[in-house]
Amino acid sequence: MTSKFQHILNTNLGDKYDVKSISSLHPRIKIAYMCEKFDDDTLLDYLKQQNKSCFTENSASKIIYVKPYLKNSKLFFQAVVQVDANTYHKAMKLGKLTVGFDFDCPVYCAVEPRRCFNCWGLHHLSNQCSKKDPTCPKCASNHDVKDCNSASLKCVNCVNLKSNHNINISVDHVAWDKECHFYKRGTDKI
Repeated sequence: MTSKFQHILNTNLGDKYDVKSISSLHPRIKIAYMCEKFDDDTLLDYLKQQNKSCFTENSASKIIYVKPYLKNSKLFFQAVVQVDANTYHKAMKLGKLTVGFDFDCPVYCAVEPRRCFNCWGLHHLSNQCSKKDPTCPKCASNHDVKDCNSASLKCVNCVNLKSNHNINISVDHVAWDKECHFYKRGTDKI
């Protein structure tokens, strides 16, 4: 199908354009709250043997890293695994995997957009930010988050989205909330 489509495009577009097919993308999953740090081969064996509804013997899988879980680095570990698209969709739908003696390890999409810690927008970093003053991710005021004394929450991104586009959305959350409308919209998770 791809070569047929490529031939039609080359015929209709002529020599001005070079049509190429891209290789398939390999998404990544994050496996959280593992009680043990496994080496790459052991982890792949556990995934394939204990999660046969997601992983098959032919599943293209590669360990990107295994490291301590940031929130509790003394007790838990996390792993990022590059998988084929079929395995990714099955694991995300299931939402949890078994690894060794750990049942129900949560599974997340491991691709996160860049986030600016100055304005809290997406797809750029703070050293590339055009805003001079920091914006608080908790209350949307112009001060650093460590200086925030506000008791109420207000997402700066949803406040801007609501006022600029007249959209009726909730703004009473922090800017890093995964349920944030702006975040979901910016990552195509809506």
